[in-house]
Amino acid sequence: MWPLLLGVAEARRRTDVGVAEASDMTPLVAAAFVVLVTIALLLIKPKKKPEVTATVMVSHVTVYPVKSCKGVRLATCVLDKTCGLKDDRRYSFVDAHGVFLSQRRFPKLCLVAPTYPIGDVLSLKAPGMPFCSVPVDKTGPLKKCRIWADAVQAVDQGEAAAEWISDYLKTPGLRLVRFPDSSKRRVDAKYAKKACATAFSDGFPILLANHDSLADLNMRLAQNRSTPVPMDRFRPNIVVAGAPAWREDGWGSLTRADGLVLDVVKPCARCKIPTVDQATGRTGAPSGADDLGGGPGSMEPNRTLKEFRSGAVLAGRYSFFAEPKRAHNVFFGQNLVHFAPGAEVAVGDRFQCAGKAAGGCVVC
Repeated sequence: MWPLLLGVAEARRRTDVGVAEASDMTPLVAAAFVVLVTIALLLIKPKKKPEVTATVMVSHVTVYPVKSCKGVRLATCVLDKTCGLKDDRRYSFVDAHGVFLSQRRFPKLCLVAPTYPIGDVLSLKAPGMPFCSVPVDKTGPLKKCRIWADAVQAVDQGEAAAEWISDYLKTPGLRLVRFPDSSKRRVDAKYAKKACATAFSDGFPILLANHDSLADLNMRLAQNRSTPVPMDRFRPNIVVAGAPAWREDGWGSLTRADGLVLDVVKPCARCKIPTVDQATGRTGAPSGADDLGGGPGSMEPNRTLKEFRSGAVLAGRYSFFAEPKRAHNVFFGQNLVHFAPGAEVAVGDRFQCAGKAAGGCVVC
C-alpha cells in the first residue's frame, strides 16, 4: 500500500504549500493520476506461473516419413518448421482425386517401409514388392491434394512410385506426393493461437505419448482378456517415461533445461488405426471407403479405451472433454507444437511438464 500512501501525501503537499496560483490545478491532477494508477496496479493480480507436475525423460523418438507407413526409430531428430520432426509425414500417397491415403482405408500401408534420412532418394519396400527408389523431386509441377478439409499443393514424385504403390494396394491411379516448404498448412487456430504449420499429419506436427499410460491400458486389456498392444499402435513421435499414467491430460508445456519448449495444445482423439496390428497389417475393423472420419470403431484396444478414456467419461476433468461432440471419442496421447526450428530432441532428454494455463487446454 505504500505507493498509494505516497500518492495521497503528494497530493496534500502540493495542495497545501501554495507555491502555485490557486487556479493552477496541474499538481493536484498529476498527483490524483498517480493515485489512480497505483490503485489500478494494486488491483491487477499477477499471472500465476503454471505448476510443474512431472519431470519426464524421452524414451523413444520416431519419424514417419510417409503418412500411414512404417516409422523409423531415431536416437535424435531435428525440429522442422514444416513437419514438426524433420521430414515427418513429408510424403503421402494420394488417390486419383488427390485425396490422402491412410490405414483407415488401406491397413497394409503400415508394412511400407521408407528409408530415413531421405536425402536425394526416397526408397520404399513392402512384402512381395520389388525395392523402389524414388528420386526426390522438390521443384516439379504442383498437384492439388486434400488432407482432411485442407487443400494443399504438393509435388508429384513420378511414375515409378505411382506404379509401385498402385500395384501394392491393387488400386489404380495412386500417386506419391511430397509436401514442399513453399506450401503452408496452418494447424487449427482454435487450439494453437500462435501460427504453426504442419505437413501431412492429421492435424498437428508432433504426437506425444506417455509410457505409463500404455502400461495402464495394457493392464486393463488383460483384465478384459484382450491382448496387450505395443506403443506403435498409436504412432507417436515422442514417448516419455517417468510420469504417472494419464498425467499428460493436465500438461500445458514441456520445457527442457536449455529453454526448448514443446507446447501441449490438444488431446488426441483416436480413429480405428490403433486397431491395426502394425507388424502384420491385420485388423478386425472393416476398412472404409475413404479416410475421412469413421470414429474409433469397436475393436481392441479402442473398445477398452472407451470404458475409461471417452469424452463422456472424462467430461468432468477439463472443459475440452465436456463438449458433446467428443462424447464418443476416445483419447490417447497429446498433440504438440513447437517454435524452435533447428533444435534437436533426443532420447534421454529430460523435460519439466507444467500444468495448463488457467481455464483451458490451450497454452500457446
